[in-house]
Amino acid sequence: MFRKRSNQPDKLPDFSNLKSIDLIFDLVKGRSAVQMDQADKLDTKAYSVMTSATALVSAALILQAVLPALSSSTHISFFNQALQLTPLALLLAAYLAVMITAILAYKLRQYAQTPNPMTLFQNYLDKPELYTKAKVLRSTVEDYKKNEEEINKKIKWNTWAIRALWVQTILFVVFLFFHAVH
Repeated sequence: MFRKRSNQPDKLPDFSNLKSIDLIFDLVKGRSAVQMDQADKLDTKAYSVMTSATALVSAALILQAVLPALSSSTHISFFNQALQLTPLALLLAAYLAVMITAILAYKLRQYAQTPNPMTLFQNYLDKPELYTKAKVLRSTVEDYKKNEEEINKKIKWNTWAIRALWVQTILFVVFLFFHAVH
């Protein structure tokens, strides 16, 4: 409705048919605020996953250091050494997967934010309020769509980080079991 055509000047439309603009404007503005809050919560979730993964691997490393070796003999076969280190190696590999996916979820992203105060001041100060509101509304809806793509990336990487944390947790239990039976 308010798209500027390249060969025509930006002329003011008739606003008499925009009966719901105030309601839609308020709803979109509120939804955009919820979207930014969701991005913050996803960052918090990624940080929590990173913290949990670090706690698990730290506990495993401490246990590895304090638990007795499989064999009390000074000569440990290569097979026994490999068998002893395999659960820890798998746990560390899972930790790496958790950290990589959580960092991808947690990484800084730039979100589109409407309105830009300087643009409003420079270009819309002399325009009718409804015209400005319609322009801001359109821009906000476009920014919402762009931001949704970035938030979906955060959701995807958080999901993978949580899955990797589950794998790491299972491997930690295997690690504990392995040391308990030996």
